[in-house]
Amino acid sequence: MHRALVAIIFMFILLFATSGFAFDHTYTQLNMILKEYVRDGKVNYAGLTKEKDLLKSAVREIEAVSESDLKAFVHPQKLAFWTNAYNILTLKVIVENYPINGNNSLYPFNSIRQIEGAFTSTYLTIGKTRMNLHMILHNFIRPLGEPRLIFCINLGALGGAAVRSEAYDPLKIESQIAEQTKNFITDPARVKVNPDAELIQLSSLFQIYGKDFIGKYYNLGRYPHHSKEECAVINLVGTEFNADQKSVLEKELFTIQYFPFDWALNEITS
Repeated sequence: MHRALVAIIFMFILLFATSGFAFDHTYTQLNMILKEYVRDGKVNYAGLTKEKDLLKSAVREIEAVSESDLKAFVHPQKLAFWTNAYNILTLKVIVENYPINGNNSLYPFNSIRQIEGAFTSTYLTIGKTRMNLHMILHNFIRPLGEPRLIFCINLGALGGAAVRSEAYDPLKIESQIAEQTKNFITDPARVKVNPDAELIQLSSLFQIYGKDFIGKYYNLGRYPHHSKEECAVINLVGTEFNADQKSVLEKELFTIQYFPFDWALNEITS
């Protein structure tokens, strides 16, 4: 009996020694940060600068992923992982440079764009590869084929989507994405319809990433006077239009304008 128990324990140890522990998809450290330092879609970056050890723990949590983990991820796990990776790196970039007080006249003084190399010079090591924000977004998030993730990533700016006060979870990622999307497209500062003027005003994120929406949304409805990108975007945002707003779409001659992107830092200021 004793020898059998020892053998079982040995096999158990050997199994984990050879295969390693699977990646933890609960994102415990990131959740602690988001629940404590996010309120009403904005981030208390000033407070987070006093918790750099917690931020480092959240970074290590993401960087604990192995090459074999990444290869084994199913689609919901990929959606959650890469979105969380982008968001923790945004926090790292801003906290390491906070307070921001730049002098580039093209952007607000506290903008993430005032940080030299913000999107290209700060890295996470994921698997065996060092990755910056630009790489994560364009090489991993956008190729996932879920354009609504643009409403889930923290761009570090008021023009981006509201920051969620929880990490993205592969077990509920679809409902989280749907909620983020609805909140974004029902915000008059992001999508505004003027039926009398037959005018639709949109966040410039739809202009920048419009082509990403074509695959999922273009065939839902076509407007002959507009591009594929515009048709796809209108098909998405139109799902939340009321009857008066939908009347604009029926005329098909509506004009689309884009709001300037607000690069001011999405921080809690009081």
